[in-house]
Amino acid sequence: MRSLAESGGFCTFHAARIEAVGQSATVALIYLSLIEYCQPRLAARRDHRSAPVPLFPGPHACAACAHQWDVERRECFFLALLIRTRGSHCYGAPALVCMRHLPLLLEYLGEDSIGDILARHLGVAAALKPETAADAAIRLILGPAPHAPSPPAPLRDSDITDRPDPVRRMRRRLRALPFCPICTEIADARAEWLSWLASASGNAGRILDVLPLCRDHAWHARIVAGPVLAPALAAVVLGEAEQRLAFAANAAAPRRGSRRLPGWIGNAFGAAPGRRAALASLRQGRECPLCVRIREAGERALRLLVALIEYDDGRRAFESGYGLCVRHAAQVMAMPEATAFGDIVTHTTHARLALLRWELEEQLRRGAWQARPTRRGVESAAWLRAGARFAGTH
Repeated sequence: MRSLAESGGFCTFHAARIEAVGQSATVALIYLSLIEYCQPRLAARRDHRSAPVPLFPGPHACAACAHQWDVERRECFFLALLIRTRGSHCYGAPALVCMRHLPLLLEYLGEDSIGDILARHLGVAAALKPETAADAAIRLILGPAPHAPSPPAPLRDSDITDRPDPVRRMRRRLRALPFCPICTEIADARAEWLSWLASASGNAGRILDVLPLCRDHAWHARIVAGPVLAPALAAVVLGEAEQRLAFAANAAAPRRGSRRLPGWIGNAFGAAPGRRAALASLRQGRECPLCVRIREAGERALRLLVALIEYDDGRRAFESGYGLCVRHAAQVMAMPEATAFGDIVTHTTHARLALLRWELEEQLRRGAWQARPTRRGVESAAWLRAGARFAGTH
């Protein structure tokens, strides 16, 4: 549980998956432990008892995502053992790993096998036909659609008359929105990008540079825009993968057959230049344009919020409103240039978590068998609000 607390809890995706399970008491206990971890650190900064330190010691990494990545790495390790035992000729019958898992697989292979594996991927990629089998091409390169293939719905924000004015929109959201305003700006940016792609899908040749490249956003765009955009998406994803595979194969080729060290000694002591060069080439490439836009939207919204807090009405709206989710609050508190705003966020987040803690404890008390005559109130949904408070809503 401590490792879960130090990582900052769950990401938005896994927080939603946990809510779907429906074990409200278990979820309440998890978030109570997270609050117990965060409150002393927030109080220390609020009372200036120590120098400002990050709320979480490590980077905000979802514990469930880290476990999932370990499972995927272990499966790649077992596949590499099979390839080492039977030979690289057995790879690809019947399937290949996606580009996301290919570097994990190559980490466990000898340099004599890396070139064969990359050549197999290049051959399969060259045989793909995005025009006729777009979904199959996307699935082979990026992997299957995520468990939640549809993009998250835009957050409830009925008044759209101020949408062209980001300053006015942020002021209103600070006062009235029952969500983190930074998460809302990010959700708006994602929805706007996907909606524009859907409207421009008839002219795919002019939007190739803004099509998503990562797995989640590519499948989101495919679902929002429909089959019209699928061939263009598949062509962009396939072209990017072929470039990275070709660079990796060229980087590894001159080093194959090196006799400076026996292969098993080089692998054991990390002296595998061919593998390192191939991995470096595979991990480089153009970043997903939608990922760039989402990161930019979050950074710009934070900068705007810092500026608005300089005004008395902006500060009052922030302190009386929802505040920030814990994830973005931790990000603000780590900003060296926003010390004053970090103190305000610290006070607000500590107060919001104190109230959430009481609600979670009240939920558990009223949910006990001996308290069944007690009528339940809105605190029964505190475990649902806790996920949004810690993970955000985008």
